[in-house]
Amino acid sequence: MLNLTREENKILIEYFPFLQPRNVWTDKIPENYDYDYILGVGDLPYGWERLFLLYCKHLKVELDKFDFTNKFRFSQIKEKYGDMRLYNNGYPRDNKCSDLEYIYSHLSTYVCQECGKPAKYESRGWIA
Repeated sequence: MLNLTREENKILIEYFPFLQPRNVWTDKIPENYDYDYILGVGDLPYGWERLFLLYCKHLKVELDKFDFTNKFRFSQIKEKYGDMRLYNNGYPRDNKCSDLEYIYSHLSTYVCQECGKPAKYESRGWIA
């Protein structure tokens, strides 16, 4: 896991407001939230965290075009079947956000989820 300080987490959230942890039902920030963690970083295997932050950078550019950066929310971020899965509350119409999601999910299959180096396929039942 990236070892980010609370101050670094706060800076990331200011730039990527959709990484702010929120209550799933009320969309409110937890009262006791102290920037100890951010959504996404820590939810994914270490090797994909930098890829995820690069995806967030490109996603923000697209969301900014539609004034949707503060409305966008991830509902779940995880690994499934050997690739990065990103579930969200939807994108504005006529944008490239879903294309970005597909591209980065596909790219994750070429990056080792443990260390972040180029991946090689090995399977003993589970895809990793």
